Amino acid sequence: MSYRVLEHTADIRLRVSGRSFAGLLKNAVFALTDQILDARSVRAIQSRKLRVRGSSLEELFVKVLQECLFLFDARGFAVRTLRGMRLEGDVLEGVLRGERFSPRRHGPKSEVKAVTFHGLKVKRRLKLWSAEIVLDV
Repeated sequence: MSYRVLEHTADIRLRVSGRSFAGLLKNAVFALTDQILDARSVRAIQSRKLRVRGSSLEELFVKVLQECLFLFDARGFAVRTLRGMRLEGDVLEGVLRGERFSPRRHGPKSEVKAVTFHGLKVKRRLKLWSAEIVLDV
C-alpha cells in the first residue's frame, strides 16, 4: 500500500498516494485502518455499503475515512479495503470490505479519535494522486 507516516507534534499525519482518485481512497482506507490495528491481518470477507455526499473531493475523502472510523468505533467492523467506487455528482458510493474486529487477532495499535480537515491536501500531479491528512489521536 502507498502511504507514509509523517512527523506531527501530537497526532498522526499521513501521506497517501494512488494512480487514481479511487486508488487514493483505497490506499487511504488501508492507511487509516493500519494506524488503528494491523490492517494486513484483516480479511475482506464482509461488506458494508458506503454512500457519502460532499461538495469537493477533499470533503468526500474525509467523509469516507470518517465512515470507516465510525464503523470501527460504533460497529466493531475493521475495514480492509474499498471496492467498486462510483462518483456521480456530489455522491460517492462503494463497498467497504473487512470483518468483525478481534483484539486478539488484529493487534490494536492506537486509538484514532477523529479524521480531521486540518492540514488536508488532496491533489493530482501528472498521473499520481496524493493526499495528506491528520488523524486526531
